[in-house]
Amino acid sequence: MLSVFLIWIWDKPVFAQERPDLSKYTSSTEKLEAWRLYCNELLRQSELTTKLISEAKFGLSMCKAGDIKNQAMFSLFTGCAYEKSLKYDSAVYFLERTVTLARKINKTSYQITALSRLAYVYHYVSDVPKQKSTLNRMVKIADTSKDLNVKSLTATALGGYYYDIDDYEKSIQYRLQEVELYKQLLKVDTATTDVANLGYSLSNIAAMYNNLSREKKAIEYLDEARIYIGKNILRNGEETLYRNYLMSYLGLNNIDSAKAYYQRIYKEMGKDSLYSLLTYANQQMGEYYFDHDKVDLAAHYVKLALRYAKNAAQVDPVVESELLFGKVLYKQKKYSEAIRALNSALGENSYEFDKASLASIYVHLAKSYAALNQWDKAYSHLEKYSLLNDTLKIAAANKNFNEIEGKYQNTQKLQQIRLKNLELNKGKTERLWLIAGLLLMIAVISLLAIIYRNKKKTADVLDEKNRALAKLNNDLEVANQTKAKLFSIISHDLRSPISQVYQYLKLQQHNPQLHTEEQKSQLSSNIQEATGTLLETMEDLLLWSKTQMNHFNPSFEKIEILPLVEQCQQLLKLNSDSKNIVVKNNLNASTSVTTDPYFLQIIVRNLLQNAIKAAPEYSTIEIDSEQQNDQVRLQITNQGKMFGQKEYESLLKNENIDKGLSGLGLKLVDELALKLGLSVRFVDTRGSIITAEILFPKN
Repeated sequence: MLSVFLIWIWDKPVFAQERPDLSKYTSSTEKLEAWRLYCNELLRQSELTTKLISEAKFGLSMCKAGDIKNQAMFSLFTGCAYEKSLKYDSAVYFLERTVTLARKINKTSYQITALSRLAYVYHYVSDVPKQKSTLNRMVKIADTSKDLNVKSLTATALGGYYYDIDDYEKSIQYRLQEVELYKQLLKVDTATTDVANLGYSLSNIAAMYNNLSREKKAIEYLDEARIYIGKNILRNGEETLYRNYLMSYLGLNNIDSAKAYYQRIYKEMGKDSLYSLLTYANQQMGEYYFDHDKVDLAAHYVKLALRYAKNAAQVDPVVESELLFGKVLYKQKKYSEAIRALNSALGENSYEFDKASLASIYVHLAKSYAALNQWDKAYSHLEKYSLLNDTLKIAAANKNFNEIEGKYQNTQKLQQIRLKNLELNKGKTERLWLIAGLLLMIAVISLLAIIYRNKKKTADVLDEKNRALAKLNNDLEVANQTKAKLFSIISHDLRSPISQVYQYLKLQQHNPQLHTEEQKSQLSSNIQEATGTLLETMEDLLLWSKTQMNHFNPSFEKIEILPLVEQCQQLLKLNSDSKNIVVKNNLNASTSVTTDPYFLQIIVRNLLQNAIKAAPEYSTIEIDSEQQNDQVRLQITNQGKMFGQKEYESLLKNENIDKGLSGLGLKLVDELALKLGLSVRFVDTRGSIITAEILFPKN
């Protein structure tokens, strides 16, 4: 929630948490600037909030009597630190002091920021009149100002505030104002107005439409945002565009488009990894597969989310990843592991304003303990969940009530309270009758519960048997389909290599006198290589059939790429020599990756085999690699008929694959790449150059 504050007050955050040595600076201005940067970094670290309070107050003590600007700035630091520490009375004092000081020097950005934080505080303590009054003060500043920057700043703050309290309609209203104000600024001030900010605002609007399950509308705003953001995607801290695209397409169940943006996040990350973005992208993929009962795929993505979350600066990505991991483990019936993950998430203590996630942890802990027959712990967590769930329901009901209540004056509210007290006094006698009626009702409900429980036990047994039978039928249908597909492919793909071996043997049998010893040796070598190709083809077919099973998983280890690729070249030498094709291997001997060598060999061999098949005679195939920031990119380039990413995706979507090795090979490549976490794509180029690219995840 403090991201807006950081943008307005500080331009370049610094990554230092140690106290600066003020003795190195000669002037008070330099000392205050160093202390500002230090406090700014403390504000970024949620675990250092208590330290920030004392250090911000020390910054106040350094300010001279007439230095109102720095007094306002360090008061703002102190107020935000108290807010994060949940000490709301002190937060109100310092934030109001910031507003007063900033008004004296006409520092509007400080006023807007302090007022927006005050609105959050009053929202937390459910003080509707003061909350409404604070928001009106912000609106008044914008209405009385002719400066477009001030109006834009206010619209941005209000849009972010209403978004954080889940009032998406008002948030969209102010975000749209923000967009219009940016467009006006671009017309009158092109020199200092960053056009990318307009794209960020449009992307934020799309996020709200995603939350309202209006994904198609969200994509319209994202397409417009993309024009303005331009080359700033995943640069300068901007990370919402691809993430929002991913959310939209997952909401529309368009998994192919969602995967495309998931891969773009990895591909276009740049020099510095945005670990929070990588965490949330994998969380969203994991949640999608979890909701669609594909638990193994969900587990794959949530493990990646956990790995990246540990490198993120915020605690929220870790907590959300551990919560999702716990739910996945519970669904996999790994109850002890689920309990460890959920307790770890619970230990982060990051739920002051996210009661829904805390309730989810409690209920899954209760279920996990129940599955292990640890009933005391199960009941304990279930009780916590019930109390919290009641609180959430009351809060949801009060939200609408508070919105209505805020429209009336305090005098009207007091009058309503007095009338209500009178009604309560008159209803004491009725309450006694009500209690008696409730006791009778409880007895009746208990009796009905016993009857219902007995019936439910019988129904549960029948349901369990029906579910087991349905699962067996479904597994049988899938097995039959896989078997039919496998036999169909085997009938064709083994014909070509077997025919090749047969021709060599026939040549050896009918023309023994036409060959010298050297020719016989060469023919024998050709037969061996042809037989090896046949074995490799059979291995591909058998391995592909295994990928259709549920428990075919890779085993990762660190390997060098060059020997593996050279082995693939040797296996396909007969194919390349038959077309007089030269395969140039430009790989660096020191290039290494962490992967499953057998899976990777099959991927490389199939891509190289397709390249040889597509390349014309007497041409050259080049194999290159590139390593940037611990990420390796392997490329196989050949000449031939145009074949790009569009054709590749079209081929993968076609379930009735053309009966040829290329069709099976690329299907196998895609399935194995998914298991390894690789990105395989065909780079779109003009002319007759085809480039197949393998992008490895960072080590």
